[in-house]
Amino acid sequence: MPPWTFCNGNTAYPSFRRKFASIASALARSVSSESTIFPTVHGLDHSQSAARRSLGTPKPKAYFSTTVTAFRGRLESLSPASEGGLDPQQKSIYERVVSSRSAALGRGRVLDEHGGLRGPWNAQVHSPIIGEYFERLGTACRENNSLPVRVYEVGILTVGAKWRSNFEWYAHAPLARRGGLSEAAIEGIKELASPDDLADVMEADELLAYRYCHELTHTTRVSETTYYAAVEGLGQREVVDLTFTMGLYHAVSLSLNAFEVPLPPDAGPDPFPDER
Repeated sequence: MPPWTFCNGNTAYPSFRRKFASIASALARSVSSESTIFPTVHGLDHSQSAARRSLGTPKPKAYFSTTVTAFRGRLESLSPASEGGLDPQQKSIYERVVSSRSAALGRGRVLDEHGGLRGPWNAQVHSPIIGEYFERLGTACRENNSLPVRVYEVGILTVGAKWRSNFEWYAHAPLARRGGLSEAAIEGIKELASPDDLADVMEADELLAYRYCHELTHTTRVSETTYYAAVEGLGQREVVDLTFTMGLYHAVSLSLNAFEVPLPPDAGPDPFPDER
């Protein structure tokens, strides 16, 4: 069954459908606009690149520095105070993130000491077309989710633990705690404990979600027993929402790890200290 089956306009998931369709459209436009880059080396085909090397012509500048900047990771921290400022698209997503995420997380978890965005949001400013829809999907997962916070945060934390993503855990463990997930459950998910081992510290719906998320994350599949137990106990739409939410946070955790996004200086020890 193709993924757009779940995004069909006749289903019960219109807000997620719109966000996923928007992201697909943005990806297509972004790749189309960069079509001269991918099959070549910074706009040069292989023969041109070889000719430049033979003539001693300097290589084109790399798109991103691989140097890890203190407290910022691999990407330059962009803000209205950055050299050259922000273009209108970058400014739009910057302002939306500051407004929406500061209310949920606090400004110190969203903005660095230079006014740049922490976490996954700085990367979204670097690529504002795709980043805008990425950010909107995150908002939909929070504000239009059919599951309560404590249940969908089970999915987010399971993904964060699998990726051993320090910032993801730093941002979402407090949200899960505030939503009502027990401390014992949070610590168990951090260790990716067996669902059976957490049966005494989770509510019934939390445990159903964790069995589903744990199995899907570890095996990349879900057995019929686990799937239909989740649908019966949580609801069909709820399982779709949980799956979409997990998918989003796989992408978030991937970007956090790829760009080595660090915690704020005053955040305390890394949740996964053996990781960079």
